[in-house]
Amino acid sequence: MGGGVAPWEYLVPPVAIAHTAYNRVANTADFRKINAPGSKNEKSEARGQHNQQVLGEQQAVADAAAADLRYNTTPQNAQEAFASRLRAKAAQTQPLGGASTYLTSSLG
Repeated sequence: MGGGVAPWEYLVPPVAIAHTAYNRVANTADFRKINAPGSKNEKSEARGQHNQQVLGEQQAVADAAAADLRYNTTPQNAQEAFASRLRAKAAQTQPLGGASTYLTSSLG
């Protein structure tokens, strides 16, 4: 809001007094947005609430998947263990430097 009274308004004192009073009220009052149905503010707020809901649902799904992986691990069968060893040996032969050898040295 803000602003002052223009110098020419002092030629008409009631205008200057009215503007000064309005400026004081406008600078001290706490005006809230009015979310009328169909307004931009209302639509924006509805989109924000929808986005928060979707993010919450996605977080719940991710948490459930993490808990499922954490608590419902299945032991490897012989074929899966063999495939894992093959992948580890292939990783050791890749030209990635010593990192692949270091990371896979305990696997096999």
